[in-house]
Amino acid sequence: MKKKTFFNWVKFIIIIYCIIGIAIYYLQDKLIFHPAKLAADYKYQLPVKYDEIYIPINKTDTVHILKLIPEGKATGAVLYFHGNSGNNSLYYNNTVKLFLKNNLEVWIPDYPGFGKTTGNISEDKIKEQAIQVERLASSAFAPHKVIFYGQSLGTGVASYLASETACRFLILETPYADIPSLFDRYAFMYPTKSIVQYKFPTIDYLKNITEPIIIFHGTNDKTIPLKEALKLKSVLKPMDKFYILEGSDHNNINQSPQFLNAVDSLLHSS
Repeated sequence: MKKKTFFNWVKFIIIIYCIIGIAIYYLQDKLIFHPAKLAADYKYQLPVKYDEIYIPINKTDTVHILKLIPEGKATGAVLYFHGNSGNNSLYYNNTVKLFLKNNLEVWIPDYPGFGKTTGNISEDKIKEQAIQVERLASSAFAPHKVIFYGQSLGTGVASYLASETACRFLILETPYADIPSLFDRYAFMYPTKSIVQYKFPTIDYLKNITEPIIIFHGTNDKTIPLKEALKLKSVLKPMDKFYILEGSDHNNINQSPQFLNAVDSLLHSS
């Protein structure tokens, strides 16, 4: 009887293991992305001037970019790739204000299904659309006047773009080595590198970037732990910088005086 009970428990555990694994595979889009759509006629409530840019990709996919405009004559642009939730209306923050103060336009594209960007999401689509955004920006500004900025999920996107095309420098806020490594935190008993379709191997992209790379990460980040970001140090160049912000978490780095002073100094250094 005890033997039968034991095998029943084993079968139960195997079934639960399989169910969770299948759920991770088929529901990973919902686990990774938390978009908020915006109506086509939505009006942004922002204290700065802005334009809206649409890049048609095909019959179903169109990239929407919120372009924030500084008060003075723009001397360059920042391509700002945001995190995995909301839409570009939510990313007017201290970092963006600092860029605008330094007479830089800030272009914030939304991913497929976010805000006013249309189409189904995939890693290939996100990367291709990032390339299209850069091409449009490069028609207005030389590469040495364009900064790539990635925040959270967007660090993988910005790093990919910097590995493919030139820029002034790359700034990463709360980056990760790759997305399967993040899944390992919660699903370490699964072969996440095979299950997780989204990779964004930031650590591999950084190996191919010749421009300066600047990384910021907080010690209290529970979403992307500091130890994940520290993996990137092994591929950084001597000129690159890695700032560890004591007490900062995943969402409040741009409130840190150390962060703001470092970014401001960076903008005036070259």
